[in-house]
Amino acid sequence: MLEVGAARANGTDLQRVVLVEDVELDRLLATRSFAALGSTVRLDAVDFEGSRSVLLDTPLPSLVIVHYSSRGGEGRSLFEWIRSHPVLSQVPVLAALEGGLDEEVADAYRHGANGVVRKPLGVDQGPELWRRLVGYWIDENLRPA
Repeated sequence: MLEVGAARANGTDLQRVVLVEDVELDRLLATRSFAALGSTVRLDAVDFEGSRSVLLDTPLPSLVIVHYSSRGGEGRSLFEWIRSHPVLSQVPVLAALEGGLDEEVADAYRHGANGVVRKPLGVDQGPELWRRLVGYWIDENLRPA
């Protein structure tokens, strides 16, 4: 896990993004790219094995990004668990896909994705991608209280 900041600039509660990624190199690239952003939002990059306990940590995540097309269907299974969980069901969840094939994108939305992004996160667009994701999903998107 990488903590990039301790609190939001305006003094409100800590905002947290959880990236669930089974490829260690992709987690490393994402955390380095996120760190370069200099955000006051915390990024927790974890594999699937420990993801459920991290998702339930306090504070609850403001955004979850899941490697949806992971081996063994772990991404789809985690989506179903999040969407059926009484506390996490309203948290925005993005699917990270390797190829972005139409059928994969459609499947992710059918399973409750709020959006779809290409992976690996942070390789081509670096901090700019994280700036846009945090800017919209954390700063602009209205969420239930």
